[in-house]
Amino acid sequence: TGGKVGSTIGFTAGVGALLAVFLFMRIPSLLNLSSNVSAARIMYWIVSAWILISAVFMSFGLAGRKQNVLRHNNILVIAKEGILAAKNPKLALSYLASFAARGDSSVVSIFLSLWVYNYMSREGSSDDEALAKAGVISGVAQTAAIVFAPCVGFFADKISRVTLLLFMSCLTVIGYLTVFFLKDPIGAPIYIGSIVIGFGEIGMIISSQVLVASESPNDTRGSVSGFFGLCGGVGILFFSKLGGYLFDNWREGAPFLLVALLNAILLLWGLCITLRSKWQQWR
Repeated sequence: TGGKVGSTIGFTAGVGALLAVFLFMRIPSLLNLSSNVSAARIMYWIVSAWILISAVFMSFGLAGRKQNVLRHNNILVIAKEGILAAKNPKLALSYLASFAARGDSSVVSIFLSLWVYNYMSREGSSDDEALAKAGVISGVAQTAAIVFAPCVGFFADKISRVTLLLFMSCLTVIGYLTVFFLKDPIGAPIYIGSIVIGFGEIGMIISSQVLVASESPNDTRGSVSGFFGLCGGVGILFFSKLGGYLFDNWREGAPFLLVALLNAILLLWGLCITLRSKWQQWR
């Protein structure tokens, strides 16, 4: 059932991404205010209100019987437990996968839209046309992710979690390299690349979550999950910062190459873990 739970989480995350692309990002143009800054502020206030409403619903959903807390550890102890758990090669792999998966998502949401917007602006399109095109292409990636999420969940319960993660990593490398080599980010090939990126993005998120859940020790499950999430947050910061620098100072497709390289490293590491495990079984 771990795969089903993971695919459900991935599916709802994809729906949220589509909501952002097709609703929240269009708020400034729908308001049609004279000041773009004021329109953007209103958009952020609306998104903040939406998050607050979601938090209220979550508080009711998470409410239940009070459970006995076995121990109270400070944040340093929790972090240490999460780091020491990486002695398990599969958990270490899941940490890197979290770093890569969240970075993948940030590159899609930030740089794919920005690349399309900049390209169309240089070609003489209006701001509204450029934003609309960027939203459509990003929407293709997120729609592909939603459609693919149940498939990932199904296979997560059927095959090795490491094997699934490696397959998704390979898919991600193919998708991001395809987009990196494109010179025209609005032609037909970008849609193919966006679909593959969407498949790889959601596949990495779900497969890494399922892997860490299956390998976490019962007594430090919370610490491992927390460190797993921390790795994802660091991945977002890393790809946003370095990807932005490369986007401005080298070429606009550079963040996609960065993602492809990291996932290639993840793929090679995972293959080494798999081969080592097979060798130990054979001996």
